[in-house]
Amino acid sequence: MKSVIYFLLPVLVLVSACTKQDNQVLSMTFVDSVNVADDITEYMKYCTTLKVYGNELFATEYSKINVFDLEDLSYKRTIGREGSAPGEFRLAADIVVFNDTLYAADYGNSRIQLFTVEGEYIKSVKSRNPYLIDVYDNKIYVSNFHRQPDFTLWKYENGQFFEHYKIGELIRQDLIKQETLDELENQFVLFNGELIFIRPNLKEKFYRLNSHNKFEYMELNDKLLERNIDVMSNSIVHDGKLCIVATYRKEHLYDKNVKYETSRQYKEAGIAEEYLFIINKDFEIEKQYLFPVNSFAYTETLVLWNNYVIVFDAHNSTIYKYKLEG
Repeated sequence: MKSVIYFLLPVLVLVSACTKQDNQVLSMTFVDSVNVADDITEYMKYCTTLKVYGNELFATEYSKINVFDLEDLSYKRTIGREGSAPGEFRLAADIVVFNDTLYAADYGNSRIQLFTVEGEYIKSVKSRNPYLIDVYDNKIYVSNFHRQPDFTLWKYENGQFFEHYKIGELIRQDLIKQETLDELENQFVLFNGELIFIRPNLKEKFYRLNSHNKFEYMELNDKLLERNIDVMSNSIVHDGKLCIVATYRKEHLYDKNVKYETSRQYKEAGIAEEYLFIINKDFEIEKQYLFPVNSFAYTETLVLWNNYVIVFDAHNSTIYKYKLEG
């Protein structure tokens, strides 16, 4: 691969048994929370992604971006509203703030919108159905996903987008099979100089796209299988570490008279535990944290900041802040 890009990964709900004695399970301590489903915080129907810049937390929603103070999670301001005019959104799918400029992937309006950090509209750049956006090596990268196999990764530089990868071309060159692409479920992350695709619902989750544009099985799969991981809920890159969220289900505790339909039901019944894994560049699990019962991490709605983790729980429409111990 010519250049390296990494993305905060859309996500699911993970599974881990943590059976090895040498892997100490660390804890999280509740610090603060804010309910975003009220008028005080400019009511959010749903949170699509969380990002941190400076001392502020940016939370995107379908039609806007809400900004909170990182210290006490107090509401500060709202950027945008629903619509198609400049400064308006039809699904703010993802954002990144870089050099005091906010780049927002406006999926429904097929454009990238640029704002000042305070929310003043700057301009828009056409981009068909932008899905993920992030920064690597002082450059902005955007992924577009309209219909498979029309997945394209673009590099934004000097006010223009340049095509970086086009997965459809890999299919035409017989470097990847269509059914394999379908299994990838649009999930990917760039970590440790490699573009890694993820199949969250399958046992063999991680595949790398190597320098020859071919997909390779990763040994990380074996390490996760040792912990009985089933489904993943979140995967991000933070400070050069791969961070993934997982839920371990204790099947021997299932009540056969109960029909479990959601991860929350498993967790509240005491037969599932959710974990945060910190993985280094050698794909070794350095640390693992147990999530509190009342918190769930979905899609890109988790960020790490200093010694804290901030996560959005869609069930409660609440953003939680925890301190990572150890």
